Amino acid sequence: MAKNHGTKVGKRIMAITIWRLCGRAPNSRQLLVTACFLFLFWCLSLYRVTTINQSRESDLLKAEIIRLSENYVRALARENSDIVDGPYAGRFTAYDLKKTIAVLLESMLDRIDHLEAKVNITKLGGLFGLSSNSSQHLNNNVNPAKGIINAEDVINGVTEECALTAEDKQLFPNCEGKVMWMRQMWKSDPCYGAYGVDGSECSFVMYLSEVEGWCPKKAWRGKVQIIPEDTKLIRYANISTDIEELMKVLVDPNERQGYAWIRMRIRRMWPRFSKAMKSLQLKQDMNGRRKKKILVHLGLLSKQSGWKFAESQFKGGPLGELVQWSDLVATLFLLGHQLTITSEAEQLAGILNKLPAANSPCQSRKELPVDIIYTDIVGLRQFKKHVKGGYGKFSCLLRIVDSFGTEPAYNLRSWAKAHKILTTWEDKIYSLSNFLLSHSPDNSFMGFVVEQHLNDTNVVKIERRNQALVYGKNEYMWEGKAAYLEVIKSLVEIHGTVYIDTEAKNKTHTIPSYVNNHGLLNGEDLHTLLRQSKIFIGLGFPYEGPAPLEAIANGAVFINPKFNPPHSSKNTKFFKGKPTERKFVEDEAYILASFLDPRFKTRWCETEQIDQCLAVVKDKLSQVPTSSEPPCDQNSPPCKRAKNDDLFSFMPAPSVERKRNPSGISVSSEMDDYLSDNCIDMSKDPLLYWHSNCQRLPRLAKLAVQYLAIPATSAPVERLFSTAGKTFRPERCRLADGTFEKLMMFNPYMPYEYTEEGMLQRMNAYIEHQNFCQFQKQPAKWPPNSAVKFILGGKGVSCKDACWAKNLICDPSHFRDINSKELLLENGATCAQSKEITGILYPSFNTVTNECEIQKEEFLFSCVGEHLELQRLCPCRNYIKVQTALCQGCEV
Repeated sequence: MAKNHGTKVGKRIMAITIWRLCGRAPNSRQLLVTACFLFLFWCLSLYRVTTINQSRESDLLKAEIIRLSENYVRALARENSDIVDGPYAGRFTAYDLKKTIAVLLESMLDRIDHLEAKVNITKLGGLFGLSSNSSQHLNNNVNPAKGIINAEDVINGVTEECALTAEDKQLFPNCEGKVMWMRQMWKSDPCYGAYGVDGSECSFVMYLSEVEGWCPKKAWRGKVQIIPEDTKLIRYANISTDIEELMKVLVDPNERQGYAWIRMRIRRMWPRFSKAMKSLQLKQDMNGRRKKKILVHLGLLSKQSGWKFAESQFKGGPLGELVQWSDLVATLFLLGHQLTITSEAEQLAGILNKLPAANSPCQSRKELPVDIIYTDIVGLRQFKKHVKGGYGKFSCLLRIVDSFGTEPAYNLRSWAKAHKILTTWEDKIYSLSNFLLSHSPDNSFMGFVVEQHLNDTNVVKIERRNQALVYGKNEYMWEGKAAYLEVIKSLVEIHGTVYIDTEAKNKTHTIPSYVNNHGLLNGEDLHTLLRQSKIFIGLGFPYEGPAPLEAIANGAVFINPKFNPPHSSKNTKFFKGKPTERKFVEDEAYILASFLDPRFKTRWCETEQIDQCLAVVKDKLSQVPTSSEPPCDQNSPPCKRAKNDDLFSFMPAPSVERKRNPSGISVSSEMDDYLSDNCIDMSKDPLLYWHSNCQRLPRLAKLAVQYLAIPATSAPVERLFSTAGKTFRPERCRLADGTFEKLMMFNPYMPYEYTEEGMLQRMNAYIEHQNFCQFQKQPAKWPPNSAVKFILGGKGVSCKDACWAKNLICDPSHFRDINSKELLLENGATCAQSKEITGILYPSFNTVTNECEIQKEEFLFSCVGEHLELQRLCPCRNYIKVQTALCQGCEV
């Protein structure tokens, strides 16, 4: 080792010495560089000569690389030929560069293979005499689906086509309008570009079909392939009766304790709810239900609402809304769904901020963290404020819980504005069935549970007393009711459950001294008091709520004042801005029937009421069209035997009839002529009067035919006396007066739909079957066609009344199915032609023009509304006797 090291050192010293010696000679360094260059050139030449002998090995390696590359490209193409970026699934769309190149390369390799096969077959054919049929058999490639653009088409210059056919436009009526909107607005937000929208018609149709569902997929895909769902990812709802788990969800967001009353009611009623759930499981199969992610947002409890529900829940404040929400929360939890409960706007914003796409106008619902959203009017506005442009994707998920509901005329802003009924209501809620209430057949009925505390043993011990309980927990509800209460006081003893604010200074109390006020009572004490009372007295406000039903369930009779004129959005502050024309109490039919009876006219009115009566008649008369054909029958009506009766002797005699118009209301000439006639004798037949005057007073005669219906019979009274006779028969002649009175008094009554089990059944059916995120025009799936019957109503009859006359209920979900001339003809219309009209009365048959009038705007389909010229075509469904919200068989 030492010797070798010495040798290397010696060589280095010698080399340095030579370099120094050469450096002393002239041009020695140039010569040395030249020598080095020549040496390098010699080395490169030697390397080239050496590698020539290895050329055959390099060719083999190159061939192997090409073979592996082919396999890679083919595998990549197979994996990605039917998948592209974004929401589109199914065919080649040229949006993903890597996958597009893979498909193109695969096509090129296929074509090379095709040429090679042709060459080989030609050679083989020459050697072995194979026919052309054999060659076709050897080249049996899979044919692409018609209408689908593949790699070969793109190479050959074929462009994508997404034309909408007439059938597409009919099945997807909103598609064209959405495409027009996209042409103008697709650059308004980057999200459209992220989904592949590039300004072409095809990209619009692709986006609107795959993301938002407004357009048909087959317009660009060709044959749509249904990808089976991975059943391993499905989560099923399991019945949950652990109330403590629910209480973990129902946690107050702040110190206001907004959920306190709701928690108290749920705990109080939980044993009955749990028992009802077990009972329902025995009646119907509750397995296989998908677990829904449900957001419940109680906007009325938020600080921003200004309603102070939280602060007044234990101080006599309104509890009807809290009853609904507590029963809804309990029902959803028992049914096994995943709940998120919020009440403050900040909570809602916190949830939405976790979802980047929440504010995006692109309506992809696959990204949303919820399946259903329950909220109220306040919550709806808060929701729209926070999601802004992204509201559209949530709209079909919303279920609005509201006490009064909305009517279709208010659901289309352009229509409401044109007819001067515009409110602050939101425009185009996609289905009015989103509104879970009972006042309009255009809305779904959610309802609530009527609380029951007294078992049969306790009920037997409670004696009914000659007393009345007043419906009004707050002092302001009693203001101005002294005269009303004085009349009742003369008949029965009056009790109340009024909250008195003892901390209020210098406040005048409005509760009369003769009222026995118990203050706010707990549930059991209140129900005991109701059981003791014969009458439950309303003060006019609240207009309605759970309390009257609880009174009826305890056997008390509920009475409420009559409003004259009826309270509505036109004259009452409480209803201002609400999207309904509902009136409390609706008495126009009574006014019209009395006025059109020529024996009465306005004799029954007090002087100050004549103005109102004439205004109602004038308004209704303006809706009656002028017709050349008076409503006169050829045959005279049968004359009835005159009957002397002094029942109406309290009215002024005909000779002193008050037919003047004190306010100077300009009534029609027909009304002037009618009022100028003296009232006919009480023994005369009013129908004979109208038969004689139908040509002179044609429009009033039409109203008379409509409102002078068959008089009410005495059958109900007779049935009551029959019941008394059967009860007090000779075999029971020793019945005590008190016992007989109890037997004849109103019995407690509780409809099934207001029980815990009834609500569980109803809400489960809604969750399982209602789907408002379906924009394709297709036959309604629920209620099923087997439960629905189409009826052509009479002239001037609403669909609500036409269906009810057949013991059916109008169902607006099937209006789309009957909106055509063909269906009108099939159901008895005799129209020669048809036209499209925008309004709430269509589809219908115009009896004057003999035209079939088809609905142009689907947002205006409605069960309410009538016109004397029109016969409306109505979708009517059957119903479960004890559950009118559901059709027969719809509960499962």
